[in-house]
Amino acid sequence: MNINKKVLISILILGFVLRILTFFVYGYDINLSSDDENYRISAKTLLDTGMLTYVEADIPTVHIMPGQVWLLTIPMLIFGKGTMSLIATKLMFIMIGILSIFLIYKLGSRLFNGKAGLIAAFLLAVYFPQILMDNLTLTESPFIAVFLALIYYSIKLADDKKMSTFLMMLLLYFIALFLRVQIAFYPIFLFIYLLLMKYPFKLMMKQFSISVIALLFLLGPWWYRNYIDYHKFIPLTGGSGNPLLLGSYFGENVPPGDYGETVKRIDEENPDANKYEIMEAQKVVAEERIKEWWKKDKVAFIKSYLYLKPQKMWRSEYYPIEIFLSNPTVNEIGNILKKVSVIATFTTFFLFRKRRKEIFFLVSLLFFQTYFNSSFFAFDRYALPMMPILFILLAGTLSFLVNHALSLRHPKESR
Repeated sequence: MNINKKVLISILILGFVLRILTFFVYGYDINLSSDDENYRISAKTLLDTGMLTYVEADIPTVHIMPGQVWLLTIPMLIFGKGTMSLIATKLMFIMIGILSIFLIYKLGSRLFNGKAGLIAAFLLAVYFPQILMDNLTLTESPFIAVFLALIYYSIKLADDKKMSTFLMMLLLYFIALFLRVQIAFYPIFLFIYLLLMKYPFKLMMKQFSISVIALLFLLGPWWYRNYIDYHKFIPLTGGSGNPLLLGSYFGENVPPGDYGETVKRIDEENPDANKYEIMEAQKVVAEERIKEWWKKDKVAFIKSYLYLKPQKMWRSEYYPIEIFLSNPTVNEIGNILKKVSVIATFTTFFLFRKRRKEIFFLVSLLFFQTYFNSSFFAFDRYALPMMPILFILLAGTLSFLVNHALSLRHPKESR
């Protein structure tokens, strides 16, 4: 066994120990009493009634994609809907977290080198917001694992152009899509990357045709279900109204009003509306506020969306429950990591010239996710799935420095 494998195993063990310690010290029932609890309730309702719901147990929902709920039903099918299934779910999520550590190693190794993979894996293993996340039942844990695998197979596809690699990448894309809708635009960035890599156009069109067929086959039942329940075409979800409205209250020189009072007014004006209809009503009000904001102060509007909202999303860590370390400490460490990672991102363009297209691909995903999420409600939780990308870019620069130091001291060892 070579040194890299030994170090990787040590990192995986370290990541597991930190996560399982959290499980035992803070309890298997550690939760936010929010989305994580709602997903489990939805899973129970799905098993009882066959209906995908969210919050409103008797109404089919389009607020979420079904992937997370489907995942949570697996332990319930095996262990029932009580304590044992919750324990099994938490252990499953911890193992998904360990899988993410392995996948970031694979991605870092493929993109840069083995040392970069190990450094990125170590950073993810000891990153406390992720340790906490792997002990909750939110979408972030499974999404990060699938997202890392998706990027890995996308880069692999550009290199080997094999149909088997393409099919695996396509499968991962649809799994990610059923977990979080933000990934829907991923093919655009993949297309640009493949063009930059001079991917054979005829092969690309063939694979595009397969993708369209797969899209119709996999999402067709979802579209049909949404149309039957809501009598309109809903391609993914219909839950953007609330975050869009909430986001219209943050920024510079926003239109006057109180968010709580606005929500209350919308509820009163639509007494018989279900959650989806309320969301749509909130979306209408949000769009009116955004138009008013643009007319009122274009400079403040642009500043808010290009700077203030993204800054709000990235300036703090999503760490709603303190485990082992305090919130200020985790925020301070996180801010240092982010600042160093930004510097390292620019550095990698010069240190790894042969990988500039891949680096551009990763950075474009970072920018898109940042501004897409900030266009709604800028929330530090939305930045969490992007941290592994920063870790990989930081690891690239650090691995170069390590190799350079070793080459000066031990020329043979650096090879």
